[in-house]
Amino acid sequence: MKRGQQSFGMSIEMIFTIFLIIVFLGFAVWGILVVLKQGNEAKVNLFAQDLKSDVDKAWVSELSESTFKYNSMPTEVAYVCFVDLNEIAKGQNADFYDEFRNPNSNLYIYPTNAIGNEKSFNIAHVDLNNSLKYENPLCIKNNKGRVYIHLRKDFTTSQLVEVSRE
Repeated sequence: MKRGQQSFGMSIEMIFTIFLIIVFLGFAVWGILVVLKQGNEAKVNLFAQDLKSDVDKAWVSELSESTFKYNSMPTEVAYVCFVDLNEIAKGQNADFYDEFRNPNSNLYIYPTNAIGNEKSFNIAHVDLNNSLKYENPLCIKNNKGRVYIHLRKDFTTSQLVEVSRE
C-alpha cells in the first residue's frame, strides 16, 4: 500500500466509484425533473385545448351557461388570466398586467414562468369587452389543481362567450 492510501483509508478505485455514483444520481434527478416539467406543460396545454373546445361549444349555441372544470392544473400555476393587452389594466390583479407580453393571446398562465417560459393561448370567441369590463386581467385562481371558469353565451346581448369566475 502506498502511504497516501493508508492515511486516507480508501483506494483510488473506491473514490472513483463513489464519484461515478454521485454523477449518475445527479443525472437521474435531473432526468426526473425534466419529465415532471414536461408533464406540467402537457397539463397546461390540455387545459387550454379543453377550454377552447368548451368555449366553441358555447359559441355555436344561442343560449348557454356552463362551468368549465379542469382538475389537473399544476400547483406551480397560481392563476389563469384573461387579458386584453389593447386596454388598460384595472381591478384587483392589475399588477399582473405588465408581465403579459404576447399580443396574439388572451389567456395567460400566472406566474408567467410557472412551467418554464411564458405560456399563453388565444381562445377564440371570448367576449373580452364584457368579460373584462371591471377587471383586466381577469384571473381565476388555481385551487389545489382545480380551475373553474363560468362560460355564458346569450345571443341577444353578444355573439361571443363571456367568461367569469364561478
